[in-house]
Amino acid sequence: PLLSFINTRGRQTAHAMAPISERASVLASKVEAATGISVDGLVNEEDSWDRDAEIVRLRDGIAAYRRSESRMADAMKRLQAHAEERELRAAELERELAEERMSRIAREGTSSMARG
Repeated sequence: PLLSFINTRGRQTAHAMAPISERASVLASKVEAATGISVDGLVNEEDSWDRDAEIVRLRDGIAAYRRSESRMADAMKRLQAHAEERELRAAELERELAEERMSRIAREGTSSMARG
């Protein structure tokens, strides 16, 4: 029974344990899926890390982020201007409505005075 336990445990451990490079590859793909950042150069020890290429990639990413921020700021300005225009138009319509109500009240008052 003890030998059977040892053999079973040995098989499970050997079967369940993947090689380090395979586990690193799986981890790298999870990191890339979650962040969008490729870590291929860091997974395989045989591949050398290209510092200059990484710097260029990071700079490109920062530039893209800044462009995105700029577009977002422009969109916010347009939305704020649109909101201000709508508020002005709403205030104008409220004023016109109030004037129309006053005019109607005045007309009704005049017509009731003429009847009375």
